[in-house]
Amino acid sequence: TALFTEPDTGSDLASVKTRASRSENNYLVTGAKTWSTHASRADLMTMLVRTNPKKPGYQGVSVLLAPKPRGRETNLFPVQGMSGSEIKVLGYRGMKEYEIAFSDFIVPLDCLLGGIEGEGFKQLMGSMETARIQTAARSLGVAQSALELGLEYAKQRRQFGEPIINFPRIHGKLSTMAVEIMIARQLTWSAARS
Repeated sequence: TALFTEPDTGSDLASVKTRASRSENNYLVTGAKTWSTHASRADLMTMLVRTNPKKPGYQGVSVLLAPKPRGRETNLFPVQGMSGSEIKVLGYRGMKEYEIAFSDFIVPLDCLLGGIEGEGFKQLMGSMETARIQTAARSLGVAQSALELGLEYAKQRRQFGEPIINFPRIHGKLSTMAVEIMIARQLTWSAARS
């Protein structure tokens, strides 16, 4: 799971406040994250945290690859220093979102991505490009399925003695959907090739 977004910073990732304080053998993570997809079921968290509060903006931010035990319906976050609840969303039923609070959650020092503090923002931005393409591709799949279901329904549903696909507003809407999906597909393929 990816733990980037915070309640007060939204997608301004250079302004994260969740703090990872270095102790003898660990980082102690304190703060809050939100819109964390699959966080309860995940075994590993990619966490964007502030390791150096003295450095402004993105300079004091690091990525931790933090292991955790997998949660269950009855105990979403079965580990000390971590609690949270599900955010009910519309749409994707298989993608559960969570808001999470950390209070001295322990992460081993060797879980710092790249081994150098302060590189997290750059590391994250390097991966966002492909993540956005993946989101576009997934959205295309949803749109394609909606078009296919709508087309099938329009062929079967009858009104005034004929299938509703024969009505200009219905076949016009379906045609527009097909064109917009093709345009979006071409843009996604172009981005993936770049």
